[in-house]
Amino acid sequence: MTRPLLELKGVTRSFLAGEKDFIALKDINLTINAGEIVAIIGASGSGKSTLMNVLGCLDHASSGSYKVDGRETSAMDDHELAALRRDHFGFIFQRYHLLPHLSALHNVEMPAIYAGVGESQRHSRASDLLGRLGLDGHLQNRPSQLSGGQQQRVSIARALMNGGEVILADEPTGALDTTSGKEVMKILLELNAAGHTVIIVTHDEKVAANAKRIIEIQDGEILSDRVNLERPVDDPSAQGERPAKVKQASRLVAGLGLFSEAFNMAWVALISHRMRTLLTMLGIIIGITSVVSIVAIGEGAKRYVLKDIQAIGSNTIEIFRAPTGATVARPPSKPWCYPTSRPSASSTTSTAPRPMSAATCCCASRTSM
Repeated sequence: MTRPLLELKGVTRSFLAGEKDFIALKDINLTINAGEIVAIIGASGSGKSTLMNVLGCLDHASSGSYKVDGRETSAMDDHELAALRRDHFGFIFQRYHLLPHLSALHNVEMPAIYAGVGESQRHSRASDLLGRLGLDGHLQNRPSQLSGGQQQRVSIARALMNGGEVILADEPTGALDTTSGKEVMKILLELNAAGHTVIIVTHDEKVAANAKRIIEIQDGEILSDRVNLERPVDDPSAQGERPAKVKQASRLVAGLGLFSEAFNMAWVALISHRMRTLLTMLGIIIGITSVVSIVAIGEGAKRYVLKDIQAIGSNTIEIFRAPTGATVARPPSKPWCYPTSRPSASSTTSTAPRPMSAATCCCASRTSM
């Protein structure tokens, strides 16, 4: 028996809403085989988008088991989940989510950059994918220069860049007119015929009618899971092999390439938003100048005060206590000295220094400390 590509057992997803838990998915049991095209339908708030996020490893189950090609996702760390998303899944969103400052070609190349694919191989594969989707003459156009249908084709090409074994399409025709919507659905059917597993999340029953299997979800529970008998059966010979994956470079080469591309994208973003870049640079310059000025003024004021204090000068008297039992040598009497007793204020005797005997000299009155 063939192992299912995607397998969910008893999956529940709950969120904390205030003081209560909101259960978005309740005990989901679902298997999807390689090469199927499945439509998940339901009203807004039914839990179909949450289910798509769990299937694409964009979210994790609160409880239960989810396996991708036999690998248990709950046992994977963040890096392993990122690698799984990058190498196995391709995402198509209702609002395209294209980077506005990059061309169609560079938008398609983005998944391959993170996979460490060489530049020449990226350019070749992205150009080929866009050509197959009818965008040969729009490789250098930015998203704002493309119609809604063309932008959705770019997002489809981006989903296929790393192989896109499983394509998750969230309302792929929701933002398109009828003609563009039919073209996008035709592309998805062709991809399924080429071996891709396609999962379409929609509330439009006409879009769901293109799938071989329709899963209806309501209030977080699977209401029905049926085969679409109204859809014509495809010729089995039209089914292809699983899509080939792009060849990845070594870790060192991939790291250098990623750094180079990150620098290039940063430069393109700066050039694309000149006014924002100018204002940001001006704010940085003003901030740095202000900090430097405040520090310089503070340091200058500090030095000025210290200089003034030093200019005042100071007479320092140092007193030392002699060791116990030590004899302190008294200085000899000076020829000119003050008497030990000062004259009173009313005395008219001059206080000018005069020769004194050793007995009356002030020096003779010093004692050891």
